[in-house]
Amino acid sequence: MQEATAQLPLRLITGPTQCRHVPTLCRYSLADPFAVTMDFDDACGEARWLLSRDLLLAGLEGPAGDGDVHIAPTEDGGTVIALGGPGGVALLHTATRPLARFLTATLLLVPLGAEGQHVDWDAAIARFLTA
Repeated sequence: MQEATAQLPLRLITGPTQCRHVPTLCRYSLADPFAVTMDFDDACGEARWLLSRDLLLAGLEGPAGDGDVHIAPTEDGGTVIALGGPGGVALLHTATRPLARFLTATLLLVPLGAEGQHVDWDAAIARFLTA
């Protein structure tokens, strides 16, 4: 199975002048061509988020997102990702270049607009009907 992976230098913002590094593995797979999986692992535990690849790409250019996920470029050449949930909002910051390189690798695997060609629609419908 073809996929793109990258370790991103994400920092969790914990206060006005405080943050901590959160090891993050980003994965993009032909098995789910619309999404990027972000696995976070730090001293506080592990978490996995599925984010829309289109949303991540849009967030490199300007503010993007509704609901629980918001992404926007920052003035320092970074990108901020806000992940909301029942426990509050996690605000993450990363350098834009590594994120952009990773997303470029995903586009080499599956160009924008070609995602549907990589989905097994019969299997997806069967899973939906049995859920």
